[in-house]
Amino acid sequence: MAIYSQEFKVQSVEKALSNRDTGGDGQTLNNMADDLRIGYSTLQR
Repeated sequence: MAIYSQEFKVQSVEKALSNRDTGGDGQTLNNMADDLRIGYSTLQR
């Protein structure tokens, strides 16, 4: 299991929320998770 820094976690969640709240750049949460190399369900939670 990978261990991520607190800063990485915060930035990932902020990016996901920003994309959702502003209409985003068309990138799905699933694509974001792939780009960040984390599981979709992890980012979704």
